[in-house]
Amino acid sequence: MWCPEGYVTLSEILAQFAWDCDLVPTGQGRPGDYEMDGELLPAFLDGIEHIAYRNWLFAVFLKNFERHIRVCLASGSLVRLAPRAFWFSSPTDLSDLHYLDGFPEDYQNRQKLAQWIYFHIDLENGTVKDKKGGMLHQISGLPLCVPDNALPVPLDGLTEWLLEKGRSKAIILKSGKPPAWSSAETAQLIVEAFRKRRFANRAEAKRLFGKDMPVLAWKALWKEATAIEPSLSRPGPK
Repeated sequence: MWCPEGYVTLSEILAQFAWDCDLVPTGQGRPGDYEMDGELLPAFLDGIEHIAYRNWLFAVFLKNFERHIRVCLASGSLVRLAPRAFWFSSPTDLSDLHYLDGFPEDYQNRQKLAQWIYFHIDLENGTVKDKKGGMLHQISGLPLCVPDNALPVPLDGLTEWLLEKGRSKAIILKSGKPPAWSSAETAQLIVEAFRKRRFANRAEAKRLFGKDMPVLAWKALWKEATAIEPSLSRPGPK
């Protein structure tokens, strides 16, 4: 693959993701896993988890750098893709992954993530893809790249930076309604978000966890969360 001086190819970025796959643990409930002396073995991601990890990390990458991605033509010129070029599909229901806060720990959701298919991005090679006769057919197979100065850290630190971004702010992966958690589960999520400093006040918490919730229902939920974490009831910034 090629790109102009001062740019890095998507294939290099994806290769770095693969190299850094040991930064995430194996999934919980993975078939065939077993314990020895209190440790879960094996210690490495399997093939399905590798694909899920790549798909999720690329989603976080798009969240932060989509506007910087360019196609490098054979002439060396750069062109920008429309946002719809980065759309994906999945043959399975992803409603329970609507708000994905961090790479999922359970193996079942990792299986779902592994089934994502990006319509026009080849994540094996970091290139544009399209079928014959498609709108992007003329540039299918050409490399994608981003400017070096758009990345906040050196390439070998990008995976860790993205993992932290994915943990610190949930990314919306699918349109539609968020999952129907029970009040106890939602209260616990509020507490965990508070402890990780993901909202500064009650209003921000409501936008995250009770945007369309009736006032009385939100008050009851907030009371349940403050019973778990009394610090939430203190006035002022959280």
